[in-house]
Amino acid sequence: MLKWLLLLILMPSACFGQDWFPNGATWHFSFDPELLDNVGYIRMEVTGDTTVAGVNTKKIARYKMGYNNITQEEFDGPDGYTFAHEADGIIWTYDPIQDEFDTLYNMNAVPGMRWGMAKLPGFGLWICSPSSYYEVTDIGTTEINGVMLRWISVDIHMFQGSDPGYVLQDTILQRRGTLGYLLPHEPCIAGGDDGGPLRCYTDNEIGIQIESVACDYVVGLSESIEHLYNALDIYPNPAEAQVTFEVDMNVAGPDADLIVRDVLGRKVYHT
Repeated sequence: MLKWLLLLILMPSACFGQDWFPNGATWHFSFDPELLDNVGYIRMEVTGDTTVAGVNTKKIARYKMGYNNITQEEFDGPDGYTFAHEADGIIWTYDPIQDEFDTLYNMNAVPGMRWGMAKLPGFGLWICSPSSYYEVTDIGTTEINGVMLRWISVDIHMFQGSDPGYVLQDTILQRRGTLGYLLPHEPCIAGGDDGGPLRCYTDNEIGIQIESVACDYVVGLSESIEHLYNALDIYPNPAEAQVTFEVDMNVAGPDADLIVRDVLGRKVYHT
């Protein structure tokens, strides 16, 4: 049994400038891992400026690339558009059913502040509950490729009806957004193949790799790696100053590597 001890490093806050959705910015998201029929990814790319509901906004093209495990056929192609923009530190997303923009992120927020979760774009309703909300727990800045970016750690309170169902933790990074799904943004359900985690984000200044696989990877992961979930133990959880990773090498195998990334997707440990 091998153990690694990792100290958690907090980043100080600093001044920053907003620069969301630059032309050419691209996100790759894995398909929802709970869906068994299809594997693959969704690519979103900012293609330019446009006007929607009388508002100057960014046009984000969606593409799907995947493989169907039932038919054993590949598929790819465009999957419509979504629209979003930043104004005075507020990130807005468009709901075509209501024909209006709603708050996606509030980058002006400080610890303790909350904002309600927007409706699921394209449906004009809350899939989780209108009581669901984001609550800021920490803020700061980080530098990537010489670019200073603001980050906000949040607890995402997911209500189911009138009952608080569960709480997710995530970090909103300027330009990149959350580590979870960006648009649609309700974690309860995204619809179709949507809803998987972020693989990577790139624009003309920065590049962030989250997953160990390539951004445009579709198939090839074997079920033989499922045993790795039983080989890793992390404690304490939640952690404050330090955390221990305990790996059972008898289960993981002699060729297994441990890679640890921080909340911004940067590799901080590899063995």
